Amino acid sequence: MNISGLIAMCERRLTHLQSLRGSAVALGDMQQVAKVDADIAETQTTLNQLQTLAG
Repeated sequence: MNISGLIAMCERRLTHLQSLRGSAVALGDMQQVAKVDADIAETQTTLNQLQTLAG
C-alpha cells in the first residue's frame, strides 16, 4: 500500500472513531470516551506523520 492509501485509511479510521466517541458520550460511558480519545490522538499523530512524508 502506498502513502496516499495509508492516509485515506487513517482518515476513514478517524471518521469511525469520532462516531464511536459520539455513541460513547450519548451512553455516558466516560471510560470508553477516554479510550476512543486516546485512539483518535494516536491515529491523528500517524496521519500527520504520513502527510509529512507525502509532501
